[in-house]
Amino acid sequence: MVRVISRLFPQPLSSAARFLLLVCMLDTFSSALLFALGLAREANPLLAPAAEAGVVRFVLIKILTFVPTIYLVEWYGRRRPGFVQPLLRWAAWAYLILYVALTSLTFFLQ
Repeated sequence: MVRVISRLFPQPLSSAARFLLLVCMLDTFSSALLFALGLAREANPLLAPAAEAGVVRFVLIKILTFVPTIYLVEWYGRRRPGFVQPLLRWAAWAYLILYVALTSLTFFLQ
């Protein structure tokens, strides 16, 4: 996995992109675990069929949704860092806060 990522990102990732990648991976693997345990269902209608098809397929498809996006944002961020880096940080924090809040709410309501 590390070799694949290092080939995709020949230059080091910015700290904001690494943080967003970490949040995306946290979401992916925690969701896969919760699906495998039968404690959750995918709320995203585009990813729900992948989640229903199995954990491995879900993880692969989910990774294929965010790794290219982070790559493109990093590529663009090298040209406009003053614009992209704050957006990456904001997106990562918003994603983390929403994920924790919605996951907690889901368990609270059950």
